[in-house]
Amino acid sequence: MDQTGKQRGFARKALGYFRDMRVPRWKKLGGLLALVYLFSPVDFVPDLLPVVGWLDDLGVLTATAMFLYKDIDRWRPKVDSLPHRVSGPPQPGERKRSA
Repeated sequence: MDQTGKQRGFARKALGYFRDMRVPRWKKLGGLLALVYLFSPVDFVPDLLPVVGWLDDLGVLTATAMFLYKDIDRWRPKVDSLPHRVSGPPQPGERKRSA
């Protein structure tokens, strides 16, 4: 699979992760809170210090991205939530269903 296919697969998995009610709300809010921290005027280290002030923002974003990436990668959808066809003609190689 090429890189674009992997990215689409991960994006689809991430969407399922955020829609899944079994995933705790605090895990879903982590990314949002990291973005709020990035744009918030309140920081652990003020952004007025040219490089050091930006490093804490970068650290928070990196830690959050790594946590979310690993958690989404480990997440498995519930079997009932997998898409399935309800009706329609059988696909090639599929047996006809009896009613």
